Amino acid sequence: MTAGLVLAAGASRRMGGANKLLLSVRGRPLVSWPAGALGGAGLEPVVAVVGRDAGAVARALSGLDVLCVRNDRYRDGMGASLAAGVRALPREVDAVAVVVGDLPGLRPELVAAVVAAFRSDPRGIAVPVFQGRRGHPVVFDLGRYRPALEALSGDRGARDLLAAHPGDLLEVPVDDPGAVQDVDTPDAYEEVRF
Repeated sequence: MTAGLVLAAGASRRMGGANKLLLSVRGRPLVSWPAGALGGAGLEPVVAVVGRDAGAVARALSGLDVLCVRNDRYRDGMGASLAAGVRALPREVDAVAVVVGDLPGLRPELVAAVVAAFRSDPRGIAVPVFQGRRGHPVVFDLGRYRPALEALSGDRGARDLLAAHPGDLLEVPVDDPGAVQDVDTPDAYEEVRF
């Protein structure tokens, strides 16, 4: 069983004060797009780790089949949120597809394709690559990586884990910019809001 995990706890420091996950993109909160893509790809459960404005972000996900997990240590960085999300997954889940919460172009078809590639290859980690750039979702074999993921902290997320296991990484070429198009700045938001 492959779960989905949305990292939706960040402080949105580069957005000039606004919590980007709550901004409207094509009539919906930004965070609802990647969460909806995970659910649309058939992943279950879908867990969102919330932190800053936790209640408002959880409300932005209402209507989707998403379990919200609060990370009060979200200021410690993405690693702490990733660890909190993995700890919340049922033990029978054997893989998790991780996305950040600011990917408005992430599509269920892309998520399903990366998960299928992961399932057909024994390496243990899969990541989509668009025009030479790694994106999301990043899929992990929890049988191998659950303890390491649960121990993460800091701002680097799982980058150090990926760097420590280069032979375990399957790069999946994709022709879909939604894998890499995040919204970190006001200018980036202006490009996707309508």
